[in-house]
Amino acid sequence: MKNILFFLLISTCSFAQKITLSGFVQDSKTGEKLLGATIYNETTKRGTTTNNYGFFSLEVPEGNTKIKISFVGYAPQTIEKNFQKSQTINIELNLNGLLEEVIVQGKSEKDQPIGKMSIPIETLKNLPSLMGEADVIRALSFTPGISTGQEGTTGLYVRGGSPDQNLILLDEAPIYNAAHFGGFFSVFNPNALKSMDVYKSGFPARFGGRLSSVLDITMKDGNNKKFEGEATLGIMGSNLTLQEPLIKNKASFIVSARYSNLGLLSGLVRGESKIDASGQRTAYSFYDINAKLNYQITADISHTIFKNAYLIKIGC
Repeated sequence: MKNILFFLLISTCSFAQKITLSGFVQDSKTGEKLLGATIYNETTKRGTTTNNYGFFSLEVPEGNTKIKISFVGYAPQTIEKNFQKSQTINIELNLNGLLEEVIVQGKSEKDQPIGKMSIPIETLKNLPSLMGEADVIRALSFTPGISTGQEGTTGLYVRGGSPDQNLILLDEAPIYNAAHFGGFFSVFNPNALKSMDVYKSGFPARFGGRLSSVLDITMKDGNNKKFEGEATLGIMGSNLTLQEPLIKNKASFIVSARYSNLGLLSGLVRGESKIDASGQRTAYSFYDINAKLNYQITADISHTIFKNAYLIKIGC
């Protein structure tokens, strides 16, 4: 009996202790968190991906470990180190302008999230739009299983469901009225958005019970490295986006404003604005403002809490 206990004790001690590596993966130039980046342990052949906040947590054996971090469009980075205790690591990836060989392989359905479709915002901007005004909601009508029903509306019909059966989230906040101009334009300014995930079935439990679809839209965090601005002038509207670090690598903000040119154009065409029954000159226009403040409270990444303040002002 003593020999058996001694053997079990030796066997238990022979297993390597496990530690936890956690942290954030971000862009080296802008500090923007990278969603869905891959962290792979080449020693144990196991890995994980970053969540919607760019955070990851990976359990590895104590000792020499080789970690590979990769993300589409960025140069992969490898960390090989003797880890003796749980710790946090901040990983910054550089953009890779070189295109390597692309190998297309089939994947079984069990390896893919059921009903989920991730669409880059830059791709949506390049799709056909009304008078050159990019609209992320209307652009979804070019994807399988989704239509907008009547022309000139932003109501989504996903696999036969009605528009009121969709859940639309902006940074986890529900948006109940997502349209301007009677449904011709959505309230989402593409210049302020980072990513959009569409769930047409198999909704995760955190979204609750939904009948038709879930649109999970994420705003940009703001450049925490340097000031950056973008302005556009179009036929239907004008956009101005500003982002700047308040405290470098710690706090940042982004403000994106959009205003329609419809009132100005209608005045130029008719020579004057329309006069209503009360004698007031009126002209249709809409505007929206999206603002986000991102602040890292503590320096310890594994226990970091991000405090986001949003100001979403919509008017017609």
